[in-house]
Amino acid sequence: MNMKNRTRILHLTAIVIVGIVARLLMAWFSPVYSGMTRDYLGPAYMLACGYGYNRPPIDQWYDFRRELATYSQQVSQQGLQVDFQHRPQTDMSLLRPEYLRTPGYPVFLLAVYRVFGEPLELHVKWVQAFITAFFPLIVFAIVMKLFKRAGAAYAAAWLMAVYPPVLTASVQVLPSGMALGVLLLGVLCCIHGADKPSYIWMAASGLLIAISSYLRPGSMLVWPFLGLALLIRQRGWVRPLVSTAVLAVALYAATFPWAYRNYVTSGCWLWGSTGAGVTLWKGIGQNPNPWGIVCDDNVGTAVAKQQGFESDLTLEADAWFLKEVKAHAKENPGFFVKAALSRLPLILATPYSTGFVNSNRTQGMISHFRNKEGLTPVQTFMRYPGYVINAFWERILVMAISGLGSMAALLVIILYWDQRKSVSMLLAVPVYTVLLYTCTLYVYRYLIPLIPFQMACLALVGSAWVERRRKKAAL
Repeated sequence: MNMKNRTRILHLTAIVIVGIVARLLMAWFSPVYSGMTRDYLGPAYMLACGYGYNRPPIDQWYDFRRELATYSQQVSQQGLQVDFQHRPQTDMSLLRPEYLRTPGYPVFLLAVYRVFGEPLELHVKWVQAFITAFFPLIVFAIVMKLFKRAGAAYAAAWLMAVYPPVLTASVQVLPSGMALGVLLLGVLCCIHGADKPSYIWMAASGLLIAISSYLRPGSMLVWPFLGLALLIRQRGWVRPLVSTAVLAVALYAATFPWAYRNYVTSGCWLWGSTGAGVTLWKGIGQNPNPWGIVCDDNVGTAVAKQQGFESDLTLEADAWFLKEVKAHAKENPGFFVKAALSRLPLILATPYSTGFVNSNRTQGMISHFRNKEGLTPVQTFMRYPGYVINAFWERILVMAISGLGSMAALLVIILYWDQRKSVSMLLAVPVYTVLLYTCTLYVYRYLIPLIPFQMACLALVGSAWVERRRKKAAL
């Protein structure tokens, strides 16, 4: 092994070690995000008990999943785990299929539970801390493969190893952090496949994106954007089209079991999860609108029950909300264009969570002032600048970094125009992510896939600046 390779291995090892330490510290000090976490722990415990990927009726589900967790903790004191023989009893005839959450993350939680037992949430955070610490190496490989710039690749990897929003996503008991790493691995395989005569890499890319979709279904439709990047990167049009087809076929073949299960149990080919309808409906409520819609989970649930549905997340309610959104879009298409444009600034400069608990924060910046006073984030800042700065200073700092990352993406297009084939591959996922959530709903957790590419762009701009300084110094 030559000195260059030895140095690279030592450098990458240091990145992983620092990443593990940073994530363990975040896991130790950050609170568990218990609200959404229960949506995944519940199905995991149901699987552990042998109840299948099912749930009781909604009015019993929230209490029963708490009962499942409590029962598991009780039997763990006897050195046992919940299973077919040790489980709280429920009326099996009332169980119905779970459609809200794709099964990838609950299955992961189940695996952690079987290996480590209780306390499950804490063990999941530790396991994810170790797994996600290797994800910066994927970013390193992507930048090196596309641009052959070691300095930029190392810088991007270091940023991914220690950037607080990444650390937070990595150790929350939610699928975003894990799904991001699998998606990045799928992109790396796609890049390899673009430069190789074999289509095996494309099939692997589709399989990995499918796994990411099982964790978070938002990545399922990224393949056309990767296909467009392949058209730019590869010669001709036959090979990139075939490559895209192989990727898409592998993706849908891997997700077919889930879609077929949903078809058998409901008569509907559901490739992702329920909730698309109410998500679009709540997206309307993120801005003042002529229909009086408010972006609030409780309001969505209340509206669904008024229509006679069990909740806003059933298949029937999903179809109703989609119908409502289509009717509103047909009635006032201009509103949807303005709403999309209003979301764009927060998507390009996202105030991600850093895991920091700010004692000055008493109200949510967006939800409270929008729902209670009808103010946009900008209007909130103009009316309550002191409160916003004191309560959200860490979010504002992250917004600035995120905004710089988005600006860096534009600079990368200019500075690396001679490598535009590589730039197209780098920006495929972020372009897809921005378009998807600009047109639907702004939630900062959904925008986690932007971060590694923003970090890569910042590193590439820094690398280009250093190179120019060196050239000037050499003259």
